[in-house]
Amino acid sequence: MSQQNNHNPNRLFDTLIIIVSIVFIGIGVAFIRFYPSQSEQNSDIEEPVVLPEQEEPYTGTGGPDLSKMQTSTLFAGSYTPSQDVYSENSFRDQAIRIALNGEFEMAEIVVSGIVTNDLKNYISISFDGINGILHAARKNARTLDQKKTYGVFTKEGPIEFVIDMLNGVQLSTTKEEFLKTSQTQKDTSLLRDAKELNLPRPSITYFLIAPFTENGNYGLGSEINGITARWICKEDSNCGIYACKVEHEPGSLCIEEYFGETAEKQYVSQFR
Repeated sequence: MSQQNNHNPNRLFDTLIIIVSIVFIGIGVAFIRFYPSQSEQNSDIEEPVVLPEQEEPYTGTGGPDLSKMQTSTLFAGSYTPSQDVYSENSFRDQAIRIALNGEFEMAEIVVSGIVTNDLKNYISISFDGINGILHAARKNARTLDQKKTYGVFTKEGPIEFVIDMLNGVQLSTTKEEFLKTSQTQKDTSLLRDAKELNLPRPSITYFLIAPFTENGNYGLGSEINGITARWICKEDSNCGIYACKVEHEPGSLCIEEYFGETAEKQYVSQFR
């Protein structure tokens, strides 16, 4: 009888352990079942996507009237720059001689081309003393900063871009500019920042688009096959952007053909 009583405390202790164990197991199971559901709820909570202020074409007044847009073909064919494209003789031979006149409400250059190599390709631009690599930034005097350069063209992503001549385009600085100022890129307006253009008076300048590979070689496996100018003139302005023909020599003949005799006389008077 006393022996049985001696075992009773042990049985009670064992029973308590079992009960406590069951309680903890229950809590654990409940936690395991509950926690994933909380995670799933949290995963459903997404960061809000902010929509643009404008989601459809502007139909009011005040913007350029696209019905007044004019266009001209600056180049059509197949152009691959030579390796010495920026030498004095090659540049004048390969660049497009263009005539400009008047005041612009809008002015753009549309460029298309193809890439046949398996490399990354970039675009060198020269316009009336403004030079640089399209949508690029320098890392040092000899290389581009790839993290800040998005003007990259490949076989899968061919050459297609538009240059806003009025409101500006991002170019890398030239080697000389970088060494002088340490600036890696610049936002420039081809028309407003041009070195020698005398707009709104009639002017003639040279314009070059030259693709090159990531190895620094011009034109190996890339070519330009179309360059178009499109513009809208300011009210009562005789503006335009045209490619001069080979027979337009002197340049006054180009100005006269596209803008008339009065513009031709204005052009000639600048050199007297």
